[in-house]
Amino acid sequence: MTCNQTELAKETNVPNVTPTNFYGIPVSGSRRFFISDNPETIRSSDFTNANTNMITLWDDTVSSQSTVKYRVFFWHLNGTSQPIKVGFTIGNGSTTDTYTVSNINTGVAITNNFLQQGKCAAAALLAGTLDGGNSNISVPKNSLKVIKEWTVNPGYLVGGVMEFDISNATNSSSALIYKIRSVAGKDTSQDLTKHQGFVVRAGTDSNGNPTKHPRGSWSFSDISGSMNTSTVQPFVYNVGSAPASVNVSNKDYDNIMKANTSYKNPSSPDYAIPYDNPGHYGVIYQVPLRFVNNTTADKTVKINLCARGGSYLGAVRANNITKIVPVISPPASGATTQESVQVVSVNVPKGATVDYTIKISNGGGANTAVAVLMSTI
Repeated sequence: MTCNQTELAKETNVPNVTPTNFYGIPVSGSRRFFISDNPETIRSSDFTNANTNMITLWDDTVSSQSTVKYRVFFWHLNGTSQPIKVGFTIGNGSTTDTYTVSNINTGVAITNNFLQQGKCAAAALLAGTLDGGNSNISVPKNSLKVIKEWTVNPGYLVGGVMEFDISNATNSSSALIYKIRSVAGKDTSQDLTKHQGFVVRAGTDSNGNPTKHPRGSWSFSDISGSMNTSTVQPFVYNVGSAPASVNVSNKDYDNIMKANTSYKNPSSPDYAIPYDNPGHYGVIYQVPLRFVNNTTADKTVKINLCARGGSYLGAVRANNITKIVPVISPPASGATTQESVQVVSVNVPKGATVDYTIKISNGGGANTAVAVLMSTI
């Protein structure tokens, strides 16, 4: 994974503007999305309680399609006292056909520097610099194969982004019968292809309550913000007016990766449930903006990103250039200014209307929302 994108410099004196909330609309034609982040910390008790040496962290399938293109985001910390194995498997349920897993691209690291990996994976996704060069995987009928697997030492996290395509190599028009699983083995001797169990219980907090880290799968991996709930409508900023701001990944209005719309194995136990992905980890979020200059002079609009829900980090793409967003902090209560990064400046001629889109990817470990701030300079 290439992570050599420029990191934006922090600013500390931009105005603290209360943002308007975006709605979210799925981007048509984007990949199917699979997120595995619960249990985020894998503990020895997860294996003990499941009475098995291997556990399924999440699974997914679709019917009536002969080709499926996936994006996967996963984020798992080894909270046991010994090395574990974490990976992704594919099960071919066909009695006649061979399947192929191809175009495998990864932005994955085993690390104890979680925030650095969060920024790097987000930047590699936006910039298209995920690691390629992986061999295709042939999956014979009635078999399981490993797509990718990693050995993770205690106290280390394995996580990031992976994309791959599944197709029917025997009959390109025949529907796939398959299952994708994220699987963990309690030690490095485990053969992940020997496990086909149900999804494990969610992780728990210090009080024993289930955590709500995301897990699930949806038919889209990219989202467009919108001021409308049904069709994409850009946020309009009147050039020359006071600074204005719009909230991305705001957890309410644009939370469209919800548990009740996720795939769930209908045969699985009640506890094997999905959880929302309101932070849009692993997602490319398109931010459509419209700048209207009704003045009699050419103007320049500056676009900044600001943290709104806690410390934020990730990546942003403008003018086909991807930049890394360092950790920025939200404004203190009652503050008139806030920490920020400047993304780009856009020239808007007098009397003109300019449509402009940036793309954002929230890093693993980030707190959302993130606000897009526009001001005239």
